[in-house]
Amino acid sequence: MQNRYVNYYAQEGRLIPAQVHVRDLTQLFATRRALFMQLGLPPGLLAGKSVLEIGPAQGAHARYILEQRPASYTFLEANPFCTPTLQQIAQSYAAHTRCEIITELFESRQWSQQYDVVWCERTIECQQDPKGFLAQVLPLVAPGGILLLTTIDTLSAFPDFLRYLAAKRLVDAQSPYAQQCQRLAALFGPHLQTLSGLKKPVINWVEENLMFPLCDKKFISQRDVLEVVGGQFQVTGTAPQILKDWRWYQNITDTPAQANERIAKLLSKQAHNLLDYRCHYPAMEHVEQLYRLSEQIMKLIEQHDVQGDAQLLPIILNALEEMIHFYAPLDGPTAQSLQDFSQALPLLSPTTERLEMGLFSSMFGRGVQHMLLTRVTV
Repeated sequence: MQNRYVNYYAQEGRLIPAQVHVRDLTQLFATRRALFMQLGLPPGLLAGKSVLEIGPAQGAHARYILEQRPASYTFLEANPFCTPTLQQIAQSYAAHTRCEIITELFESRQWSQQYDVVWCERTIECQQDPKGFLAQVLPLVAPGGILLLTTIDTLSAFPDFLRYLAAKRLVDAQSPYAQQCQRLAALFGPHLQTLSGLKKPVINWVEENLMFPLCDKKFISQRDVLEVVGGQFQVTGTAPQILKDWRWYQNITDTPAQANERIAKLLSKQAHNLLDYRCHYPAMEHVEQLYRLSEQIMKLIEQHDVQGDAQLLPIILNALEEMIHFYAPLDGPTAQSLQDFSQALPLLSPTTERLEMGLFSSMFGRGVQHMLLTRVTV
C-alpha cells in the first residue's frame, strides 16, 4: 500500500483502515462463504494451499480462509498498528497453518516465491498507479493458481463523491479533525443506517470516504483488470455475477483472451448498474458516457476541494443534470435521488443541523466488485 495511505492512518487519532467489528464469527463466515461460492471458489479448494494477502489491515476477512486450513498464510501489511491484531489471528490458527507477517510496503520487498492464492481486497485501488501495481502482483500467482481482487471505479463510488462534496460544505475546515469527523458522523449516520450489511463504525466510514482527500484516491475498473491481465489469466467468477453464456458447450473453444473479451463486452452493457446498489436495470448499449460524466464530476469536485471556488458549484450541478437525464427514462429511484441531492446541496452550510436529501439519503453505489482470476500461463 502506498505511503500516502499508511501515513494518513498512522497519524495520532486516526482509525485503522477497513476496521471491521466482528461481533459474530458465524455471520462473518456465512457471508464470506456465500461470496466465495458466488465467485466459484468452494471452501475445499483452499485446504493445503499457500496464500498471500496483500493489505489485510486487521485481518478480519482472513479468518474465513484460515478456517479452511491452508498450508501457509502470509500477511503483507505496512501499517504497524495492525500488527498486534494480525499476530493474535496468526496464533489462533498456528496449529494447522504456518503464518508469516510482513510489515513493509509491497514495492520494498524482493519477491522470490509464488503462491497458490493471492488475495488483494480493497488494496489495488489504494495505489498511486493501480494498473501498474496489479501488473507487479501477477507474477506472484503460481501457474494454475488464483488471484482474488476487488475493483472500484468512478461509477461504483460516485454517490460517495457527492457526499464528499456535501461534507466540505457542512464543516468548518479550520476546526479540529476529530470535531469534523464527529459532526459528519452525526449528519450522515442516518444515511448509513439505510445501508444493509455495513459492519464498520460510522466514524470509520467518515474517515475513509469523507475526510481522506479525494484527489489522493485512485480507481481501477473490472475492464482495467482485463486490460492488464490479457491472456495470462482468465476470469472465472465475479461478484456481482455477470458471467452468462448460453452457448452449447461443444461450441465453446475460446482462448483465455477471447473469454475475457466476452466478459468485457458484458461489463460494458452493465456499467450503469454500478451507480445505485438499490437497482438492477436492463442491459444497455452506449453507457460509456456515464464514465465520462462521473470522471468529469470527480475532477470538478477535486478542483472545488483545492480551490474552494464557489463558481464551480453550478458547473458540477450542470454535469450532474446530464447524469439525471440518462437515468430519467429508467424505472427506478436513481434519477430522482440525484435530483434530490442537486436541490439540497446549495443549502448546506456549517450550521446545517439535519441533512434533508430525500431519496438520495439511501442511495449508495455498489462500491467494490470482486473478481476471481485463474493463471493460465506458466
